[in-house]
Amino acid sequence: MLDTHSLNELRNLILQKAGIKFISPSDCQHIALSISKKVNKTISKTTIKRLFGFAVAKHNFSKFTINTLLEYVDSSDTEIVFKSSVTPIYKKDVEDWKHVAIRAKAISQTTLTGIINHCTIPYKATINRKFAIQDFEYFYKSNFSFTAFISQPGYGRSILLSHLVQNLFFKPQAKFHNDIVLFVNANEIFDKEGNHQSFETENQKKIKYF
Repeated sequence: MLDTHSLNELRNLILQKAGIKFISPSDCQHIALSISKKVNKTISKTTIKRLFGFAVAKHNFSKFTINTLLEYVDSSDTEIVFKSSVTPIYKKDVEDWKHVAIRAKAISQTTLTGIINHCTIPYKATINRKFAIQDFEYFYKSNFSFTAFISQPGYGRSILLSHLVQNLFFKPQAKFHNDIVLFVNANEIFDKEGNHQSFETENQKKIKYF
């Protein structure tokens, strides 16, 4: 089993090999397929999610998993301790992800409160849209990195999204209760004047992670 520093370096090399700069849960399927094609060995999407902190790691990674990942990044020595000069993306693993989770939840709760307070009818009278949950779950399980709910202004997109976040992420028995969601108003990310801004950079500033 590699130590924490070596795992960090391995993650960086995997991302470089896969051509990914900022990883998201949907990228894990792409990495799993890339590994299968290159080394003809199978590592599940769930294992990749555990490696990058998108799923709970209840036990250490097997020797097969580590050796397959090393083979994928073209490391012939399976006992290698990485000394790459690349700065690790993940610095303190668990503590970093705890920080992200806490910040993301606080920001998301603030967004939800704003929607509830500005709702033109009592929020409790609004309803959940089942199609939104079905569409999101389809997106979550797919290889796509982006999806959208589109409508004219005033048709309830914010309410739809608020119910979606609460039902899938925040309720105690929510299906993705252990996942991290960042729910923000688009005006907080994109410039109203139309000037170009980096979505990743603005989100990093809000979370204060990097």
